[in-house]
Amino acid sequence: MERKWAYSRRNNIRRRAVKIVNKVFDSLEKEIHSQTDRRVEANCSVQSQWHQETTSLQRKSPACCDPFIKSLLHEVLRNQEILMEQQRSIMMMVQDLQASNDSEIADEDHLSQRHFPIEDLNSLTELENELRSCPETRRKMVHELGLLGGVDVKDTVWRIMKQAIKNDFAKTIKDKMWAAQNHLYP
Repeated sequence: MERKWAYSRRNNIRRRAVKIVNKVFDSLEKEIHSQTDRRVEANCSVQSQWHQETTSLQRKSPACCDPFIKSLLHEVLRNQEILMEQQRSIMMMVQDLQASNDSEIADEDHLSQRHFPIEDLNSLTELENELRSCPETRRKMVHELGLLGGVDVKDTVWRIMKQAIKNDFAKTIKDKMWAAQNHLYP
């Protein structure tokens, strides 16, 4: 269950990174089209017959000769370098998150094996004392039990109790509570 959560979190980060890259590419494409359209409009309004012939000759020549295309390519390359740097930083963040998630999952597995399921009153008391004395353990325990989830409160409590307490111990507690409520014990 925890691994699925970590996997879905990684996928969400990847999806966000892809969206960011797509937005940057879309903005670059719009910018290129707008600059090209402005250039064409400017050329069309001033062009003479002779200028049209030289422009058609320029189209046949290599694109690197046109200063506008040269500057446009330079800008595209610069933006590509920025995107590559952003991608590297995003990948580093994803790898850091993966490493921290893996260590958290290992810690949580250690917690669940050490404490659960509770078999008797002594282990319940020990767990209660540990949770009171160590807030970090309490935070991890809340996180671990929260990952069990549920459709509603009743389902969530059912799943947590099923994971946390053995059936025999739960029956013993239930019997004692019922007896105390009905005044069977002094």
